[in-house]
Amino acid sequence: MRVFLRKPKWLTYLLLFIILIQVLPPFARYYLGSDEWVKYQSTSYGFAIQYPGNWTPESYQGSSPGLEGVVAILADSPGFIEASRLLTIYRRPADQPTLTGAADWGRALTESDGGYDYSPVTPTEIGAGKLPAWQQTLRYDQNHSGQMIYLTDSQAEYVLSFSYRDDRDDSTDLFLRMLATWE
Repeated sequence: MRVFLRKPKWLTYLLLFIILIQVLPPFARYYLGSDEWVKYQSTSYGFAIQYPGNWTPESYQGSSPGLEGVVAILADSPGFIEASRLLTIYRRPADQPTLTGAADWGRALTESDGGYDYSPVTPTEIGAGKLPAWQQTLRYDQNHSGQMIYLTDSQAEYVLSFSYRDDRDDSTDLFLRMLATWE
């Protein structure tokens, strides 16, 4: 009778195997990933941006609960530990998109996440097409900073929110390199 009540060992091994299949690929990509850059292409919204090959991309439809307007998140994390650098791309449809509307919306988004100490908004250009945009820096807490890019297309306003831990010295250069690839 006792034999029938014991769990078979193969079931334990199968469960362990299933867990490893889910956990190992993100870790392998992050720790063993290439230094080459990868293109994130949003077919739904018509934009593309390149990011480091060992980062983790996630796509959204812009209306997920708690993620209103989020269409993509790119992070320097395998997904199980907190990212030290994170690019969140927000999009909202607009009949007459403006940079002012995008900036007001972006500030509301970051204030709800704890953003404060905003720099003045300054004009810039991003991507190979030299698209007009505005930029702004901010703080989240003592060791956590952010950079915002506000831009528009003919149908929507975009907010590119890049946050990073201050101990990552190359973060600003990395973000500028990513912005240069925006299409």
